[in-house]
Amino acid sequence: MSSRQILTFILVFFTVLPLCAMENQPIDSLRIVSGIPERREGAVGEQITLNWIGQELTRLNLNPERQRIESEAGHSFSESIICRIDGQSEGVFILLTPIDNGAAGIAIMLELAKIYSNQPPNHSVLLAFLGGERGETPYHPYGSHQLLSSLPKNTSSFALYLNMESSPSRTRIITGGDGKIAPSWFIKSLSDALSLEGMPFNLRTTDLHAARLGLQGSTGPFSAWIQSEIPSLELGVETTSPPAGRPRDLKRIVDALLRVEQTAGSQEGSPTGGFVLLRPFPNQAPLYIPELIYITAFIVIMGIMMSLILLQSRDIQLNLRRLTSYWWTWPLLYFIVFLFLFISTLLIEETLLWTQFPTLWTHAPGVFIFFKLTVAAALTLNFILVTQGLPLPRSPHFYSYTAVFTAFVALLIFLALDVSLALYALGALIMQVLVIATRKERLKVALMILAVAPYGVALWIIVTEPYPEILQFLLLERIPGNLLLALLLSPTILTATSLNYWRIHYHRARRSVFTPAATLALSLASLITIPWILNLSPFSDQNPQSVEIADQIDQNQETRRLVLSSSAPIGEAKLLIDSVAIPLSNLGREAEVQAPLSIRPIDLSQQSNAFLGRRTIEVSIDGDAPPHTIELRLQSLDSFTMHQCSQPYIMNSAGNEAKLLVGANPPFPFTITLTVNTEAKLNLDVEAHYDEPEASPHILGTHLSGNSSRIVSAQIEL
Repeated sequence: MSSRQILTFILVFFTVLPLCAMENQPIDSLRIVSGIPERREGAVGEQITLNWIGQELTRLNLNPERQRIESEAGHSFSESIICRIDGQSEGVFILLTPIDNGAAGIAIMLELAKIYSNQPPNHSVLLAFLGGERGETPYHPYGSHQLLSSLPKNTSSFALYLNMESSPSRTRIITGGDGKIAPSWFIKSLSDALSLEGMPFNLRTTDLHAARLGLQGSTGPFSAWIQSEIPSLELGVETTSPPAGRPRDLKRIVDALLRVEQTAGSQEGSPTGGFVLLRPFPNQAPLYIPELIYITAFIVIMGIMMSLILLQSRDIQLNLRRLTSYWWTWPLLYFIVFLFLFISTLLIEETLLWTQFPTLWTHAPGVFIFFKLTVAAALTLNFILVTQGLPLPRSPHFYSYTAVFTAFVALLIFLALDVSLALYALGALIMQVLVIATRKERLKVALMILAVAPYGVALWIIVTEPYPEILQFLLLERIPGNLLLALLLSPTILTATSLNYWRIHYHRARRSVFTPAATLALSLASLITIPWILNLSPFSDQNPQSVEIADQIDQNQETRRLVLSSSAPIGEAKLLIDSVAIPLSNLGREAEVQAPLSIRPIDLSQQSNAFLGRRTIEVSIDGDAPPHTIELRLQSLDSFTMHQCSQPYIMNSAGNEAKLLVGANPPFPFTITLTVNTEAKLNLDVEAHYDEPEASPHILGTHLSGNSSRIVSAQIEL
């Protein structure tokens, strides 16, 4: 254990010890855990937290089980604590929280443990304090994966992941991800319990749509649970409680979870995705509609619409005959709309290349949506002129019926993707049918606008939430994104074309100047938006531009290279290295600076002894400060035999290279012991990674904020 780790342990020990004498209320537990620094995977703070949790559970006469994380896919120095409290009926309520980012979750679960130690729960309760939840390896989250692998299959279990570092004054319910969502009975039980306890919560219907379509983004460690066969929800922090409100808010959540445990399992076995959640207003209780009822309402509404069309006095057969006679026109017109959207996408791509800021759209999504739709609208307004210059039908009824047909196709596609999401397409289809049903021109215009309104509302939600994956799909996907947009916009464009021919056909009016005037106005708006985008900068003193500084030190070659990278051009800056300021100018998104090697962060030493054809080698890795991770690789020109190793390893097929698996935050100094054949001539390559190292380089500049890391490479002959 290093001197820094010893000092951390002493500080935490004398901070926690007086608090342990207090009454174990959630606010006291929150204060204790929040005061323990660096609760990261394998760090000293994590071990201190686990020791304290174990003592608290033991004090309550419970039987906590401390589990070391063991994995064939990787290695971790982390641990988890599992505590089961038997209930009176079938079913297991699994409560989970991470050690590294779950101070409030730990406090809530310890309070529940105290209550259940005196009063047994209805369901059995499994309290899981999970280590190694956050990381970059394919096996993360370690704690969740290990617990899931140990749980018995086909049991009536339901899990709630408490992702709470601070006490929330308003919580957020995460309902699913990657195409899977929690069952309605579980969501209803949790939302009802929070409502009854007066705890505000955010439950967004748009999250359900995005989760079903797999477009909601990363759900972190919770993704392992939602992908399992166990009904799972995540409860996170939307807004943080002020100090005065923390005891009240923590108690509300504790009482709500007690209520969930009593009621959640009463409807187990309900279909996972067979519901639609409606919550138009934040303070309104969610309404859960079974999918069967929802689809039945769809059929009834569509039947009414068809009856409205058939009851019209006009010759329906004539218009349908026109539609079938010119069937080839529909794919042609659809392709034209798609082509205009494709061109606007290319313009956005070129604009992003021009700014050298490829992720600029994530900072100002509304500007780019406006730019794309304005360009596409300016091009598609020429659609009416195109129809006049090509051998296409001139009947307004042809275009209105084609608009309804296109809206119906969009509805079918949305039904296949997500039945609840099809509500938007249904609203647009109803408006399109009503456009046909009325003969009043002004009413037709109003209904055409209303037909666009559902998609406008959906787009507004996507931009303001925001949902980056959906925005990227609509903005930058050349083929699939524009095919979908063309399907959504075509009914409106076809209706506008129908209205143009309506005036000519029924009113014998001359061609209106509206189309060229609107085309000119939209074209000017597009041209004005281009310099707006080129001069757009989302960075300020409150929101500085992040610059990653990778300090790459090669102790073998005696070189030091600093690599600067950012999502946008860096511009003018100064790099401060060892109290020396190096001026830099006209920096792009990436830059490289060579510096003299004035430090050697790690030291390697080894000793070995041979016996009976085998050689045992002990390698010690030491230095000024412990690294966050260490990558170790044994290499040899010839194949060698690894008889024994203190770390798990992966040998390549040729037998001349082995990768040693070392978890995050290893004990320091770090020692490896391995036994190989005596003839083996080995080199050990060491790559140590440091997050925010001491005496790290800094960048100085307008609206710039540097994040430093260090990678140290060294080699030793064994």
